[in-house]
Amino acid sequence: MVTRCWRQFPHTGFECLIGENDDVIDLLQKGRAQVDLIEAREDYPTDIDATRLLIQNWMGVYVAATYPLASQTNLQWEQLHTWRELCLNTYLESNANVTRGPAWSVPNYLLLLSMAVQ
Repeated sequence: MVTRCWRQFPHTGFECLIGENDDVIDLLQKGRAQVDLIEAREDYPTDIDATRLLIQNWMGVYVAATYPLASQTNLQWEQLHTWRELCLNTYLESNANVTRGPAWSVPNYLLLLSMAVQ
């Protein structure tokens, strides 16, 4: 798809940035990004236009088959707060992403994956 776009629009650059929540909003406000997808929020900054996708999406919890959570059925959201959460932290200073249980946070997905595998 990117190659086709480059052929059709040779003077246009393409940059794919990865961020989370407040970082993505910041990239939009600074003009570094033009389009983004993030989880829905109640409120957005007044200079950001937002539209929800027409599909319902669910957040997933993924664990190895041998992990203790994998054998539990009917797991409730509140029960997850007793387990360590691996988080992608934002680069902006914010108190919005406060976890409710033990947590480790890292600045990128590669480190997050590395922590999850171990």
